[in-house]
Amino acid sequence: MEYIATKPFSLKASSTHDEKWLQELLARDESILGLGNLEHLHSEKIQNNGGRLDLMFQSETGSIRYCVELQLGATDANHIMRALEYWDNERSRNPHIEHVAVIVAEDITTRFLNVISLFNKSIPLIAVQLNAFEVNGKIGINCVKVLDIAQNIGWEDDNTTSQAVTDRAFWEKKANVSSVKIADNLLEVIKVTIGDPDLSLKYNKHYIGLAHHGVADNFMSFKPRKNNIIVQFKIPFSEELQSRMEEVFDLLTYRENWGLWIARVTEQDLVKNSDFIKELIRAARGMAPSDLPED
Repeated sequence: MEYIATKPFSLKASSTHDEKWLQELLARDESILGLGNLEHLHSEKIQNNGGRLDLMFQSETGSIRYCVELQLGATDANHIMRALEYWDNERSRNPHIEHVAVIVAEDITTRFLNVISLFNKSIPLIAVQLNAFEVNGKIGINCVKVLDIAQNIGWEDDNTTSQAVTDRAFWEKKANVSSVKIADNLLEVIKVTIGDPDLSLKYNKHYIGLAHHGVADNFMSFKPRKNNIIVQFKIPFSEELQSRMEEVFDLLTYRENWGLWIARVTEQDLVKNSDFIKELIRAARGMAPSDLPED
């Protein structure tokens, strides 16, 4: 592989690549931050005190939200306090969802790291150093996570979600047609398994739910991704069920406070593990095995 010389590029000193440019770039390509599979939720989100949170992302399962504040140049006290204030605002607004404060700057100073250490890990916070460089007349960005005191903390939308109804085309564009088709196939399995032909999919901004005659009935819900779908089952925890799910699925998490299992499901799972999926559907619906409709 041939070496290409690069040179550092200061966004703070640039007249063409400012914070707004960086904000729009990160909103388009969340992978640059290096924090995993994220979904962009907001830019310039208005705060109660009149400020604006630069960016908000959520995790693949929708269980964690990242409150991101950008700083060109080096971190400073105002940047730190602003990031923590906005993080506190957002977690107070939606206490049922875990929130992580994320500080992004071109220079994460030693003084900053010393100050953060005083928090004694009481605040889930991530610091990301952003390095810009120039190569062949173009700008590249590299992000390095230099501090992570965020807890591993899993999909419940805030109280505005029910008003943010979208449509099928939105999800086909956001994920892809084949992933949304998995939701269709799951719906048909659910309808037959619980004996309710009137169930339908309800397309929301952050997930696809279930509805009965237009009324939300989310004992299960779905989030299509590029190559699969994330399914949420509302079933009480048991070690036996955990063991079985780990054997069958790529299990993501169990949210104890909401009694929710979150698993990644593929088209192959619908065939290979159809009996177990039907069992989970009945359990999520609160049905005993004897309640299963006759085939």
